[in-house]
Amino acid sequence: MPKLLISLPTGDISRELSGDIISIGRTRDNSVQIDHHSVSAHHAKLTLVNGNYRVKDLESTNRTFVNGTPVNEAELTVSCILRIGSVECVYKVEKAESSSGDAQSQLGELQRQLENLMKARDLISQQNRSLVKERDEARQEAEIAQVELNDAKRQLEQFQSGRVPAAAGNAGDAGKLAEAKKQIELMSREREALLISNQELKTQVMSLTAKATELQQKATQAAVQLQVAASVQQHAAAAAASATSAQEKAAARVKQDMDESVEEEFEEEAQLAGAGQKTAAGAGAGGGARILSGAPLISSWLNRGAKRKADQGTESTRITPMTPPAPPAPAAPVAPTEKAASPATGAPTLRLVQPPPVPDPQALTASSPAVKIGRASANLAPQNPDIKPVWELLNRMRRSLHYFLRHQDELQVLEEMAASAHELTEMSQADVLRPIHELAGALEALISDLHSSPVNINPSTLRTVGQCIDFIATLIHESNLGQIRDVTTARILAIDDDEGILETIKATMEMVHVNIETASQSNAGLMMLSEQNFDMILLDVGMPEMNGMDICSRVRAMPHHQKTPIVFLTGEATVQNRVQSTLNGGNDMIGKPFSILELAVKVIVWIFKGQLGMV
Repeated sequence: MPKLLISLPTGDISRELSGDIISIGRTRDNSVQIDHHSVSAHHAKLTLVNGNYRVKDLESTNRTFVNGTPVNEAELTVSCILRIGSVECVYKVEKAESSSGDAQSQLGELQRQLENLMKARDLISQQNRSLVKERDEARQEAEIAQVELNDAKRQLEQFQSGRVPAAAGNAGDAGKLAEAKKQIELMSREREALLISNQELKTQVMSLTAKATELQQKATQAAVQLQVAASVQQHAAAAAASATSAQEKAAARVKQDMDESVEEEFEEEAQLAGAGQKTAAGAGAGGGARILSGAPLISSWLNRGAKRKADQGTESTRITPMTPPAPPAPAAPVAPTEKAASPATGAPTLRLVQPPPVPDPQALTASSPAVKIGRASANLAPQNPDIKPVWELLNRMRRSLHYFLRHQDELQVLEEMAASAHELTEMSQADVLRPIHELAGALEALISDLHSSPVNINPSTLRTVGQCIDFIATLIHESNLGQIRDVTTARILAIDDDEGILETIKATMEMVHVNIETASQSNAGLMMLSEQNFDMILLDVGMPEMNGMDICSRVRAMPHHQKTPIVFLTGEATVQNRVQSTLNGGNDMIGKPFSILELAVKVIVWIFKGQLGMV
């Protein structure tokens, strides 16, 4: 069933298209009403032609566009962008149901043809048997006539040779002779007529036999086509069932992940309560919470990072992996945390000292690996006492986020989370914690923006906040920090047919010092991906030439991009689209319109994940 997905400022709506003629306009008397000031009262109409709709502009004020081109009349293709005034619509066709319906229709038609051919064959066979019977009867009559003709000829010969006793000159004999000649001529004509009739019957029999053979061949072909159509229908049904099963499994995985997240949170709280240890909020806690809002958010975050890089001079920012510590002597106490002043700001920073002894293997369960991806890493708090303040800050932010998800009207929770993120930024100024410092600064700017502009609060931005907190929990393990390279060395590619969005992405990446290249056409983007290596890909879903899901499948077929992070840009960040993107090889999704701060956090997280091989 064709559908029209309409994007309005108040939200997206979907309208199924049925009927030969569908009117589109602002007033209620239209089949599809679009209540927008740029839409005329009777703007356009859709006409069904050969199973597909054609759009015709009704001399509207703000014109009708198909894939960005103004048109008076044009045919709609699957997933094309139809713009009514300034309102964008997407024309969709449910392919699976259409294929199943076509196969069912074709199957019924072939069955009717096969039944007609079988009836025609039976009728011709019956006619053929009747003609064969008539031919045999005519052949018998011809044989009888031939015998009678031979007898008449023999009698005539005998009469002429005088073998038959008769008086010469007898008038009666002359009459008999004439009558015998007439009979012979009559029988000869009958014989010729029977021979001609027999020949015609032979011709008709041969013609009917040939026709019966042809019908038999057609019936065989129809039966083969019927089997093929039935097989196509079975495959279509199996494909639909497989797709439904895959979507159900993916939805079940999403629900399972959500349930595990809640269970892990309760486990964390139980672990923290049982430990009974309260550590200081960190060396930077005395600085207080600094809430940024409005335009200065990203500039303040960037200026802080630039100042820090300037203070470092020409020293390399590459982090070398920390060597595992040896267990100290039993009597040696664990070295305390040392605090030092930052060379640029004088603010206290956190410096890692000798880690504690390796914990007793019996204290760890077999199901607790050294590092786990995502939320699962929250179950393994690092044993280094210098990291514990960071760990507790992350647990506090995670609990606050879960609370805010259930009480989104309490904006003071975001203010507390922004203060915690600022505290984490100040605590992670040491060179060894540089990746955490960069992520915490970006996260602080994003949360502060959500607090000052609640209109930007949506499932996409909140998901990005949670994703960043969980990833920082993974980064605090020394083995992971040692693998992170500077984000300025990364190269990403953005593919989107909207030049305005590409410019926004490019400006955002330049502000966070990430190398960015763009492509406005799917074929150009695929060419660049086949020839070059990138650390991350931003991919629009609704591309006109080839949609983003198909592009993603082709990218995953390239050996050098099988593990490259791919984040989709879409105006419909629904659960179904997330499941579909995962099935096509995508890693994440960001909803349009997006915040530049959300985009910056998302890009830094996935660049670091790619460097750790967490794709």
